[in-house]
Amino acid sequence: MDDKEYLTEEGYKNLKEELNQLVNVEHKEVMKRVKKARKNEDIEENYEYEEAKDEQAIIESRIKELKELLDKAVIIKDEDITCEQVGVGNIVKLKDLNSREELSYKIVGSAEADPLNNKISYKSPIGSSIIEHRAGDKVEADTPSGIKEYEILLIK
Repeated sequence: MDDKEYLTEEGYKNLKEELNQLVNVEHKEVMKRVKKARKNEDIEENYEYEEAKDEQAIIESRIKELKELLDKAVIIKDEDITCEQVGVGNIVKLKDLNSREELSYKIVGSAEADPLNNKISYKSPIGSSIIEHRAGDKVEADTPSGIKEYEILLIK
C-alpha cells in the first residue's frame, strides 16, 4: 500500500477540522502572544516570549505534518467499503486462537488509529496481517508481545 495514506471519510474530515483549527485559531492566537511578548524589553530573558515561540514551532510543525498527510491521502468512501475482505473502514471481529478471546477492531488509517477505542491502523501488526483476508481465514501477527494467531470471524 505504498506511500499513500489511506483514511476513512471520517478520519479525513477530522484531520481537515484539526488543520483548520490550527491555522485559523491557534496559530493566530500564538502569533498575537509572540508579538505581545516581543514588546517586552529583554527578549533573551523573556519566558513568555520563549514559551510562545516554542508553542508556535509545535503548531507550525503539526500544520506541516497535517498538510503533507492530507496531500497524500486516499479517502476510502463508505460506499466503497465491502465485506468481502478486510480493508480500511471495515469493522473486523477476530478470535485470538491462543486465548480464545474475541476482539473487534475498526481498520483505519495510521493518522486516525486509536487502539484504546478499538481503532487500529492497517499498518499495525494486527492490521497488516488481516488486510485483504476474508472471514474464516487464519493469520499470524508479529506483535510486540510475540507471534499471535487469529481467525477472522466477521467483516462488516
